[in-house]
This record gives sequence, structure tokens and C-alpha cells, in this order.
Amino acid sequence: MDLGITYIWRDTFYSSPKMAEATLETPGLPRSENAENVETFRQHDEQRLRYAPYTCTDEEQMIYLPEQEAHELEEMRFNNDKAKNQL
Repeated sequence: MDLGITYIWRDTFYSSPKMAEATLETPGLPRSENAENVETFRQHDEQRLRYAPYTCTDEEQMIYLPEQEAHELEEMRFNNDKAKNQL
């Protein structure tokens, strides 16, 4: 990012979405839907991670952004569900 870093490796990033996907399968949700939800979250989280260095010195943004991002994820999930129901 500002320091020329082009690749970020988060030690739990790979395993966390995989665990979430497996957990979602437990109550019987379809595997394809789980994979889609996890991929949506992964993409959203990557975007957030790229933007994080620009907000880490702004306390108001550090408080506001997670709330906003959670709302965005909920809205994306709702829109995905709505689109599937229209098919």
C-alpha cells in the first residue's frame, strides 16, 4: 500500500472462512450458497483491508467503518437472496 506492500498474508484469513463455510453446512444450508456467502465476505474483507491503512489514525472512522461494513454485508446478502427468489 503506501509502503509498496503488494501482498498481505493473514494467518487466520484462509482458515476462518473455511471454518465458517463448514459451520454453515451443519444446519443443512446448501453448500453452494455457503460458498457464495463466504466468497462475498472474503472479497468484502479484502477491500476493507486495503482501505484500513488510510483510516487507522482516525478514531471516528475506526468506529464508524465496521458498523457500515456490517450493514453493507447484510444488504448484499439480502439482495442476493432477493435475486435468487426472483429466478
